Amino acid sequence: SGDWLADGILRRMLICMEESGADLVTCELSRVNSPEGCPKPERGREEVLTREEFLRLFFRIGSNEIVHYPVAKLFRRDLLPQPLFPPGIRIGEDVVGTYLAARDLHRVLRIRETGYYYFTNPESATSRFSDKDFDLLHVWDLIVRNAAGREPDEDYARLNRDRLSFTLLFRMITELSREEILRDYPEQERRLRSQLRSCEKELLSAPIVLSRKALILLLCHGYPLMSGLGNLSVRARRRRGKQTGFFRRK
Repeated sequence: SGDWLADGILRRMLICMEESGADLVTCELSRVNSPEGCPKPERGREEVLTREEFLRLFFRIGSNEIVHYPVAKLFRRDLLPQPLFPPGIRIGEDVVGTYLAARDLHRVLRIRETGYYYFTNPESATSRFSDKDFDLLHVWDLIVRNAAGREPDEDYARLNRDRLSFTLLFRMITELSREEILRDYPEQERRLRSQLRSCEKELLSAPIVLSRKALILLLCHGYPLMSGLGNLSVRARRRRGKQTGFFRRK
């Protein structure tokens, strides 16, 4: 509700779609915490992507760039399935919808300039780890199901489902104290650790950036140390937050 578009970006995206015949036109997204001081976007270059090139971005193959959100995109209406976003999912339903909308595209035009400003609120409930984050397991199960029989979609989707075990586990130990994990999510922690160990070899041999592979290795073989360091980091961050009034008593 606090996001906004750059002036003229919709017109430019529509013209680009009509002139290029692209099935999808995307622009860049910038995360900001205030509308003041945002630089006016300079006109960026246009880049044509094949379906596989876009899927590599969407599934973060060899990259940590995140483009699987539905915003900052202009789709052809006939590519949009109904319903686009599956009901009953508290977080991540947009990832499923974006994949379903992109599943049958052939040509993508990427405009390399900021056209969408995503307002980030550090005090928002969605910015903190909660039980809603486990809905992402169902989200990626749905994507794997919808990608079945399509290449390279299915392999990429399964890789992301495996990688999610790492992502959730890493977020837990870096955003929650040890006491909170043992109180609220002991079974989830055990299950995620088991899942990560079971797909360790596949993840380490997959096209994932080296920094992520190093963290996967540490979580698989040095979890007590990593968990302890995460707990110290959480406590230190919260002490600083209390000193600056970031964490308020209700």
